[in-house]
Amino acid sequence: MSLACKICIVKTGIKFGTDKGKKIFETEEELYNHLENYHGRPVIRENETEQQAIERCAKKGIVEDRNICQCEECKKLRGENLKV
Repeated sequence: MSLACKICIVKTGIKFGTDKGKKIFETEEELYNHLENYHGRPVIRENETEQQAIERCAKKGIVEDRNICQCEECKKLRGENLKV
């Protein structure tokens, strides 16, 4: 079973067969990590409270303040990590 990132699909669309590895994930854990690390959206894992999820993400630098959040989307919005 493949899982898709709905945020990526809404923003950029999808071309079946060509977006493997960009918006399609093999496991829920891969999708959850993408949502957190790329989009800055904490995902509550099994046996975890919302507060625990927020604290876990904060340890990775993923916070609500887009000016300091370290998710890839926020970095891109700030013009950081641009490939030359």
